[in-house]
Amino acid sequence: MREDKISIRDIHQTLWRCRDFELTNLWQRSVFLTAFLVLCFTAYFALLSKIAEKWEEKDILILLNIVGYMLSIIGAIFSIFWIKMGKGSKAWYEIYEAAIREFEQNEMYSSMIAYEICASKYY
Repeated sequence: MREDKISIRDIHQTLWRCRDFELTNLWQRSVFLTAFLVLCFTAYFALLSKIAEKWEEKDILILLNIVGYMLSIIGAIFSIFWIKMGKGSKAWYEIYEAAIREFEQNEMYSSMIAYEICASKYY
């Protein structure tokens, strides 16, 4: 027998590590993009207060409105990134959970005790 064969236990642990890794990345991406969204909203509302102060000066008002539109577009782009990355991470997370569930429910790979313990996690 060769010693470099992958065991069933290694496959099971790898699936769990991949699931945990995807969950960690989901939270890291969410926090990262939330910081940019907060910065965009803060800059936009600071710009709105500047527009309220400079209401009489028409030449500056046009420039401030253009900057406001650009900030709102950047905020919309970051919001779309946030939603798409969250959905992508959730899809991979669910793929790993389905693989773990199928692996644990397969009678060839797990005992009845392991099935009873692990099956309760998903139902």
